[in-house]
Amino acid sequence: MRFITTSYSNEDYLGVAIEAGAFIYTTNQGETWNDRPEDSPIDIHTLLTHPKSPKKLYAACGDGIYNKAHSYAESNDEGQSWQYKSSGLENHPYAYHLAISSNDPSDQIISAAKSPSAAHSIYKYSAVYRKQGEASWVDISEGLPENHSSNHHLAADPTDFGAFYAMNNYGIYHLASGASKWEKLELDWQEKYVNQRPSCFLIEED
Repeated sequence: MRFITTSYSNEDYLGVAIEAGAFIYTTNQGETWNDRPEDSPIDIHTLLTHPKSPKKLYAACGDGIYNKAHSYAESNDEGQSWQYKSSGLENHPYAYHLAISSNDPSDQIISAAKSPSAAHSIYKYSAVYRKQGEASWVDISEGLPENHSSNHHLAADPTDFGAFYAMNNYGIYHLASGASKWEKLELDWQEKYVNQRPSCFLIEED
């Protein structure tokens, strides 16, 4: 089981992404489950919801390895049907982490690599892309480490709308609202972290 998400419209709902398996969901606290919907992603790595689009699901997918049009998916009905919106991710079709602007669900960033090995091996490299509205994804990796960087964990700033954070094995980076280049935060980042891979990243409002 890779990801579990709740709903802003139904407190009894759970959406579950099983890595390299399926997306399934329940609307009654797990008493019964709906099997994999037709044309739904099979390898969701990050599954998000947003309070301003309460029935919508957003998914960063590994499916792009098999079909480059299936790197990113959305559902407008909590997983009953799916649409793929992957234009611009063709060079890095293996999507992993996703973040959505706190104030605008149409403003999203995604981390993606050429393949699973590029995302996870010692020769790793991942890019970060941004999608605003119905536009295609655009590479916004300037300022992030280019070589031997783990796939970037992403988070939206909860108060500075349009600003984002990215964490990898080299540190934490900040993209200010309206900026085009990431800036590395000055932190006491230990050398041993460079050879480790982050597993979770959370930004909270102070």
